[in-house]
Amino acid sequence: MTEKTKQANMPAGKADFIKVPNKIRSKVSGGGAITDTMLKNAERILQEHGANYVSRAEAQINDLVKMVRHAGEKADLRPKLFPEIFRQSHDIHGLGSTFGYELITEIGGSLCTFLEEIALHDDNAMEVVSAHVDALCAVIANDVKGDGGVVGREITGVLSKPWPRPPNGRNKSASAARNFNAGRQLWR
Repeated sequence: MTEKTKQANMPAGKADFIKVPNKIRSKVSGGGAITDTMLKNAERILQEHGANYVSRAEAQINDLVKMVRHAGEKADLRPKLFPEIFRQSHDIHGLGSTFGYELITEIGGSLCTFLEEIALHDDNAMEVVSAHVDALCAVIANDVKGDGGVVGREITGVLSKPWPRPPNGRNKSASAARNFNAGRQLWR
């Protein structure tokens, strides 16, 4: 018996396993097995909601563009606006993959990670935030589904690694997003 076992008052070699009931499964299935009909209904509902996803995402991204533009114009408001930008980008990225827009999820997640990690709300941070928002706009405007292929992976790779800054002081992610529109032709 180890010292930890003695302290926890548990005999050596014994463990209790607790089986937690799957309450979600019972709610979905009414207590019985999940049937093919239930799965088909769920798929139908997802398709119906998916048809509305693009217009909903466009509206959210437009709101995000307005917030970022406002933060760019009013540096003193950035500490208050950045949490709002985080919340909006988190909402945008939340459903992307569900409806086949994995690139939206990747870019939105990258923006969320960046906003969580930064300490300063300076012009360099604004450049990175703007680059992410430009990329989101391009994906939705061009109805890019999936991961965007080679160009999509390149963009998310650059956007997810905005720091450290290159020696010339410019942020790689910002110039990458500005070039995003040139790369979108590959998706057509």
